[in-house]
Amino acid sequence: MKLRHAAALLLVPLAIAGCKKKPQSNPEPYNSSATGTIANDGRARADSMRADSIARAERERADRERLEREAAASVAREALTDIVFFEYDSDEITQNAEQKLDAKAAVLRANPGVRL
Repeated sequence: MKLRHAAALLLVPLAIAGCKKKPQSNPEPYNSSATGTIANDGRARADSMRADSIARAERERADRERLEREAAASVAREALTDIVFFEYDSDEITQNAEQKLDAKAAVLRANPGVRL
């Protein structure tokens, strides 16, 4: 029985040592002059800035196009919802009403998918 206890006592330090965390190694700081990549860093930075500039220009262009589409849709919506009045008890329209109808016709020709 004593041998069994002695064996168990000898195995406990081994088990504890096996569960011990390994020390973390500290990475060496990046030294561009040591690796000789100063020129590569400059090119990479320039490429990154160019890509950012291109992406920003693309976003601005997309925003401009969206605003133009929204403005055109607003003008079209206003033209189509503008009411045309006829003279009382007559089939004649005024000059102003004729201009409104011409604007409506232009919007409908430009957008054949629009249905009233």
